[in-house]
Amino acid sequence: AAPTVAGETVYINEGHTVLALNRLTGRQAWAYTDMARVDLVEGDEDAALDLSIVAVDGDSLVTLTGHAGQTSRSNQGRVICLDVASGRFRWAANLSGLGGEDTEALYPHGAPVIAEGMVYVAARRVSPQLLTSAYVVALDLADGRVRWVQYLTSSGGLRHSPRPYCTIAYKDGSVYVSSAVGATARLDAGTGQVRWLRRTNVPLSQSMLDQGRRPWEMTAPVITDRGVISVQPDQRRVLLLDLETGDQLESYPVNTSESWNSPRYVLADDHRVYAIGSEIRAFTLEALDHPLWRLPIAPKQDSPEAAEAAEPLELRGRVQLVSSALKDAAVPGAAASALIVPNADGFQVVDSETGHVTHKLSVDSIGNPLAIDSQLIVAGGNRLDSYMSFNRAERMLRERMSQAPNDPEPALSLLRLGIRVRNFALTMVPAGLASNAINSLGSQPDSVKKADQTRAELFALLLD
Repeated sequence: AAPTVAGETVYINEGHTVLALNRLTGRQAWAYTDMARVDLVEGDEDAALDLSIVAVDGDSLVTLTGHAGQTSRSNQGRVICLDVASGRFRWAANLSGLGGEDTEALYPHGAPVIAEGMVYVAARRVSPQLLTSAYVVALDLADGRVRWVQYLTSSGGLRHSPRPYCTIAYKDGSVYVSSAVGATARLDAGTGQVRWLRRTNVPLSQSMLDQGRRPWEMTAPVITDRGVISVQPDQRRVLLLDLETGDQLESYPVNTSESWNSPRYVLADDHRVYAIGSEIRAFTLEALDHPLWRLPIAPKQDSPEAAEAAEPLELRGRVQLVSSALKDAAVPGAAASALIVPNADGFQVVDSETGHVTHKLSVDSIGNPLAIDSQLIVAGGNRLDSYMSFNRAERMLRERMSQAPNDPEPALSLLRLGIRVRNFALTMVPAGLASNAINSLGSQPDSVKKADQTRAELFALLLD
């Protein structure tokens, strides 16, 4: 699972259930269950091979049910759309057969992307003979009807584990995809028409790297001002392709000590590209042939800092690139632009310009991080954890209380926070403010019902 934050809510998809939680207190706003937990495991496909990611746009939430396995998605996984505020079901789309016979058993994977009033998803079909075919599908955000289906390429499958799953990228009216099935393409977002498509060779046998691939290592094309950066399916080279034509501009080997070091996936900001594998290596967009820095630091650098940084990373989740547009660092010591690196000992905050580890968080949580404002949210295998300065959380809730004095929820949230940290003096003022807000909800039937429910919750909290 990977967390998504919109406003004051964090959304998480467990595969069978989508949860909406208050991001400061963890209080559940709603839950939507699409399938039984046991349906996530079918036959021998007992491992999730892609991330469960929630996309939010306006009042719409879109995600995929189930988990991608070797040849299908659990329990005929669907694309679903829910109401953001209430979790109310809007529509669901099963991709199998929507484009005719050639799309029988088609299933979605990766992260859905919402843009231009549509939902875009990568999709795959695996035949009984293991012929693997890659598609991109566009659905209408309003009702889930199919807007277009675009076939990309096919290749022979691998018997012991599938070709790695990918996710798509959207920018300026185009959808980009780089599939391990053997193609990188740019599609028109409105029509699905192929602007350009570049096919590449695929490995005939599974590499050791792919046999141990984790869900958080989904690949995606990186869109930069210089072009599209993608890793070849055989993981032998990294390509820079022209944005307009798809022509190869540059090509770099990955298997030398001074190269890209066989990245599982690639991230990028406005100035640099980051290859994430057994190490993290950064490159400037103008010089993609030689790393700007490495983590761990190269052994030839003989210094105490190098010795400390040379410890294996042992990544335990997807690295997050924190945008330089973020005003508040999510953790102490974080640079304005940084990488949040999850490993076996907790999290490292790495300066994206220098590669220096600016802070270490030794916490028990292991999983996919999301740093936002002054909060770090971690989605693990079976739990969601939040880390934040208490003073910052209190200040944010007090600001919300002053902005919406007739809404009891911010005051109740501060009350819960005071109870959680056993600061009972803190609970008295928000309890009174919550009571005042409840009394101001009005006399309409819905308002009276909400007031009764909220008052009962307030009294239960005070009794506890």
